[in-house]
Amino acid sequence: MFGGHVNKKSMLVSLWYVLLLSSSSIGVMGHGRRNNMNNNNYMNMLVTPVSSTTVTSVPSAVVQGTSTQEASGGNGVSQMVGYVKDSIVRSIDGCKLMWSNHGQCNAIRSKQKLYKQSLKDQWTNEGLLTSKEMNERLKTENGGITFEEYQFLQKGKTDRAKLTQLMFMSWGAPRFLPYAIMFFPEMLPSPFLPPPKVGAETKWESLSRTRSHAVIQTLLNIERDARQVPAMAKLNFFGRKAQQRAMERTHQIGLSTYQLLMSPPTATITKSITTTNKKGVEETTQVQSTHGPTSILRFMDNLLFRSSSSNGDNANAFTTQEMNLCFVPKSIVKGLGTIIDGGKSNPTDAILPNFFGRKKLLAHLQKVKECDEFLVKEQVDISALGTVQLRDACSDRLMGCIGRSDEEMKTMLKEWLDLVVTQPKARLSGGAVAAYNDNLARTALMCYNSLESAQDSRSASYLPSALFRGAIYK
Repeated sequence: MFGGHVNKKSMLVSLWYVLLLSSSSIGVMGHGRRNNMNNNNYMNMLVTPVSSTTVTSVPSAVVQGTSTQEASGGNGVSQMVGYVKDSIVRSIDGCKLMWSNHGQCNAIRSKQKLYKQSLKDQWTNEGLLTSKEMNERLKTENGGITFEEYQFLQKGKTDRAKLTQLMFMSWGAPRFLPYAIMFFPEMLPSPFLPPPKVGAETKWESLSRTRSHAVIQTLLNIERDARQVPAMAKLNFFGRKAQQRAMERTHQIGLSTYQLLMSPPTATITKSITTTNKKGVEETTQVQSTHGPTSILRFMDNLLFRSSSSNGDNANAFTTQEMNLCFVPKSIVKGLGTIIDGGKSNPTDAILPNFFGRKKLLAHLQKVKECDEFLVKEQVDISALGTVQLRDACSDRLMGCIGRSDEEMKTMLKEWLDLVVTQPKARLSGGAVAAYNDNLARTALMCYNSLESAQDSRSASYLPSALFRGAIYK
């Protein structure tokens, strides 16, 4: 191509690479206008009904095999030409949809800009805030739009990040890119995701199954880390005591998880909680309740809240390490990261330091926090949300969606908002507490939601679900 000598072997290698690239990147990309989808936005995506499964009802995909193979006909050349043609068309349609979504995001951001300008004009007329204070408050304002438009912006933000990643990979590692797309198709922006196969499990069934498997693997890792010293930690002769403390902390978490799994839903769990009142006197109370999100946060009350100091300073605020969850065991951080990613672990997670996984977890917590604040501050009517919005919101909080009705998901979402936003805000405004670790609260609830979803009889992963229920009912 560039004037050098090209032999038959290099030509065959180049041809193989081009075919692999087309089948991996072009062939995998695109859904275009399939299923009569509206190309103007994400919000008109069709919802595939999800059928519930029970212990005695094994999914048909397991009994009868995987997806139904389409009948093939014609010679290989015509099939290859048709395949390449369809792939190019789907890729072009995906690019058009990506550009259309970008324009829709700009229109939504224009509405936000007008809303912020109206707030700034109002504050300027009142004269109670300086220009710097107004700008700081405007950074946290996301009003002027509906929750549906807010979710649209978040999806557009995610797609742009994935597109930027692909651009860097195509420049820095072009030979690796086809393999990455082949084994990790979810790295593509949503307009380029491959269409579902005929007869295959739905998106939510796949998510339920893979997340249940990740929950089982996380439980095994917790028990392993509580008993075995990591190979790399053995080389650090000066950190044995710290490693022992970390193993003991992991062991205590494992025991708490064991109590939660072995307690039936009607069991009563009792724990003593020590708090400090406004006069600085410690008060011990006995908490008795059935296990659930409310009792989980009550048991962790002394870790989630810090009481106000007597002199009114900020001495009882949480440190940066505490807010960044540096004390959370690596097995839990890694497990939550895998569950958030849809239950599909990255091979590099085994060799990357723990702070990489913790950074990914904190980014997801920040995303959920902004969504929670939007729902509460804008007084979004949860009862009016549609199935698509409910499933997306519940999935981000690791709540089970498969087999659940809209009313169930609405109840779970309302309870989440009440526990992590409404109640803590009331306690902070009342002066009883001075600081609140919202990252730890959301992490604890997501761990509980993951376990509860894996135990649910409607889970697409029927064997772990049967294992959990068999242990409880034995």
